Amino acid sequence: MKFKSKLLSLPTLLILFAFLIIPCGSSVSHAQLGFLVDESTHFIQVPAGTFGSGTITLAATLYQPRFFPSAPAAIYIHGFGGHRLTGEDNLGYYIAATGYIVLSYTARGFGDGESGGRVTLAGPDEMEDLRHVIDWLTTDPDHVIGPRVTKIGVLGGSYGGAHSFQIASDPRVSAVIPLVGWTDLEQALYPNGAIKYKLGIAEFYSGLDQNVGRPPFYNFTQLEFDLFDGAAEGRVAGNVKQSLRDRSIAHMNADGQEVLEPSRQPRVPTFIIQSWDDYLFPSTQVLDVFSQITAPKQIYFGRHGHPPGGNRYEGEDYYIAAEVLSWFDHYLRGLGGTNSLPVTSAPAPFSVVPFTAKQLPSNDITSTAMYMKPGGILSRKKKGPAQEETAGGIFRPERIRSSHLGAEIPGQADMFSGHGEALAGLPQRFEYTFAPWETETEMLGASEFSLFVSSTTSADVDLVVRTYDVAPDGSETEVTIGAMRMIALAPGEIRHVTFRDFGDDWVFAAGHSLRLKVSNIDFPDFRPPGANDNIPSQITIHSGKTFPSSMWLPVRRK
Repeated sequence: MKFKSKLLSLPTLLILFAFLIIPCGSSVSHAQLGFLVDESTHFIQVPAGTFGSGTITLAATLYQPRFFPSAPAAIYIHGFGGHRLTGEDNLGYYIAATGYIVLSYTARGFGDGESGGRVTLAGPDEMEDLRHVIDWLTTDPDHVIGPRVTKIGVLGGSYGGAHSFQIASDPRVSAVIPLVGWTDLEQALYPNGAIKYKLGIAEFYSGLDQNVGRPPFYNFTQLEFDLFDGAAEGRVAGNVKQSLRDRSIAHMNADGQEVLEPSRQPRVPTFIIQSWDDYLFPSTQVLDVFSQITAPKQIYFGRHGHPPGGNRYEGEDYYIAAEVLSWFDHYLRGLGGTNSLPVTSAPAPFSVVPFTAKQLPSNDITSTAMYMKPGGILSRKKKGPAQEETAGGIFRPERIRSSHLGAEIPGQADMFSGHGEALAGLPQRFEYTFAPWETETEMLGASEFSLFVSSTTSADVDLVVRTYDVAPDGSETEVTIGAMRMIALAPGEIRHVTFRDFGDDWVFAAGHSLRLKVSNIDFPDFRPPGANDNIPSQITIHSGKTFPSSMWLPVRRK
């Protein structure tokens, strides 16, 4: 890989050297680096918060570098359903080995009850917890911190990434690194109003602990069960939208763009690490937000993230580790420089020359129109007579049901028992294919869809668009996905809708084709509107000069 080189601090070089000398396939153990770090467990008192009185405790592991009279501190926050320790591969330990004080704590409600309270989905209680953790580091009330704390940085993955985004306006923090976190939780769970079912339900089960707390919500709060029940019933849970917005630093405006909330503007240097292969917290969110951040910033689009994944490349772990340490070294220690090209993107299939730029979208990316034509054709030609094609099916929810706010917690098998059935004489989805590319072509960013749609059966319908790379032998590789829910369609109405997909940095080889698959039933990834359960639901896509349904593909000029 040819990444721009940087000057690293001596501790950083030592830890990276330790990574590299361990045989391939094994990890650096605590014993191998134990001479660098002291490790201890502590219980930090924080207010009980919204759902209790008095205080609760957060279990925390403190890693302290030896041989340092003073050092910057980094607070590491785990993902949803996780805890402060992740075996011997705990990232916090290795950061500490480079000369940082690191505090890794278990968020409230997690860790098999080792931290008290209930999970409020990175809400006000969790953010108040993080502020108290910062107080604990700076005041050392238990007299357990050896080196003097100089500055504080925060990093976390997924759930912890959302914490990192939200705390970036705290004046006591000097740098943040959100790893695959959300900026807009409403859009993450309900992209353009569609219900992201599979990942949302999976998150629910991965965090619920029925051995902690008490019924009906156990270690959760009603919010998580509201989200669960809304997904089960196929509706967007309007009563929780504001709660999701309160946990976000951005919201989507009427033009489909993410707008950074002025009060949530990051005050400190922010290094965002995001994945193109992430369908839970898509790249589109951070693309918009990154351009609006006024503090020093950097972003890396890679291949580490939530499912589906599948496009990881050798060496990415070491690259991310070096970049994380360089960012903290510069802003917490005052060592090393910054990157003159703050945007880096790793394409797939991976090449040794990633894309770098001062901003994204950049001037060397153009939007190319592809128009949908009857017969499954994507064409650059807009002209043509008005035509229409219809597809659809029936969604059978089977044993899917709500929890009735915790009164019952259905098993996962029941929640994934639904399926779609074909309608007689109609395809279940549309397919449109572009002619094979004559030369290698790189798609970089999010595509925009401009569709003219009607339905003779349903007032509420979903549009789910999947993009594929089709090899000459006909084999398909999914590139990305996008979704939108249309509501209150009137009989005979042809509605024009525009929305973006989740984006990618994808290289189509010469001779390969781009294919779109459009459907209104895409379970279990998306839950169709509950009003359509067990009845026919079809959509019609209109095309031609009058109704130019199209895809606008971001193509990077070589």
